[in-house]
Amino acid sequence: MKTYAYGFPRIGKKREFKKLIEGYWKKDLSEKDMLDGLKALESGIENTYKKVDQLKNLIEYSGSKALIEVDGGVTDQNIEKLSE
Repeated sequence: MKTYAYGFPRIGKKREFKKLIEGYWKKDLSEKDMLDGLKALESGIENTYKKVDQLKNLIEYSGSKALIEVDGGVTDQNIEKLSE
């Protein structure tokens, strides 16, 4: 099953995308700094999706009927505790 997180803020939790673009427009950021920031933001979003997928797989494996709430709280350190 393929799941999607419709509405996931591609702009970042704290509107980082908007701040990076506006910082570049205002000449507060260089093009390189803006692009590096956008890459880091995209990487963080992809990491969140990977964590959600890990949690979904764990829930399916355990046979649990748990619901998933995403707030960046799933880590390699706590994922095992979530199945207890």
